[in-house]
Amino acid sequence: MATLNLGRVRMIFRGDFDTLNGQSLLFYDAVTFSGALYVKVTDTPHIANTDETSGNQPSRDTTNWQLLADGVEYVGEWMTGVIYWKNQIVSYGASSYIAITEVPNNRNTPDAEIAAGTGYWSPMSEGMGRYVTNYNGTDELLMNTFVTWEGALWNSTVDIPVNENPSTNPEKFEVVAAGFNPEGTYVAATTYNFRDVVKFGGNSYTVVTPGGTNMQPIDATTGLIDANWRLVVGGFTYEGVFDLARADGYYPGHVVQYDESVWVNVQRAQTGENPDNSPAKWSEMMSTDTGTAVYFAMNDLLDVDTSTATDGSILQYDGSSWNATNDLSTSTGVLALNGGTY
Repeated sequence: MATLNLGRVRMIFRGDFDTLNGQSLLFYDAVTFSGALYVKVTDTPHIANTDETSGNQPSRDTTNWQLLADGVEYVGEWMTGVIYWKNQIVSYGASSYIAITEVPNNRNTPDAEIAAGTGYWSPMSEGMGRYVTNYNGTDELLMNTFVTWEGALWNSTVDIPVNENPSTNPEKFEVVAAGFNPEGTYVAATTYNFRDVVKFGGNSYTVVTPGGTNMQPIDATTGLIDANWRLVVGGFTYEGVFDLARADGYYPGHVVQYDESVWVNVQRAQTGENPDNSPAKWSEMMSTDTGTAVYFAMNDLLDVDTSTATDGSILQYDGSSWNATNDLSTSTGVLALNGGTY
């Protein structure tokens, strides 16, 4: 009886094309490539070559392959120097993009290609960005990446190379949420970064310029707040008895004892400018009408020697000042601050 060879009458699925390098593919072999399903339609055996420059891929070799079913494939973060095939999906920054045709390996980022109208990519989804934890200012970042830096939340507006951060390159970032980064008492000639907070005089100030500053918060000549700083909160710092020869004078928030009263500086006072000769720069906080000595700076209420304090003396404790209403010159040991004694 004669035998009729019909050849292959059904497809044989061989797997993903990229895993078949060097293997012989025959008529009616089916493979997946870039999320799509292809079938070999020629009789000549075909040796798979997965090198992206070979032109051997099913999407390129339309002589040997026929598309059966379209699909998509997510391939991760976009990378430079890579050929992307039609229907491959990449993420870049906070967004996802799909290749609508083969993308050569010398093209720009998906968002730049879309802006240039090259027809290689189409946006799939746009997000607000991803957040990088434990950012130290040296990491490479993609555009639309959120980081916490110097107490504030920042978003990168472009791709950021290594060792660039909001302090070194503020033009490449935007502030999303401004926070504060306390740095303690101001230290002269120190460069402070955006949102750093320092105590200067009796007040607290924060840096408001993204590039930071090495200027002090109050101009020593004009007494005005430097443009790089902004007052956060007013406060007081006790500086002791007024010093007529103090080289740096006094700044707003400095509290001094002068002429048996307590004064706070409200405007930059140069050397020698006291409440008598510069009254506009000082405000009286307390006055000891009895003309007695003023006693300051108790660290605690135990073993307090008040032998020099009398009715009308002023005591400082825990950030507050107290005016004695009784004679304390014979009081020692434990003191109680209450309405009956002070």
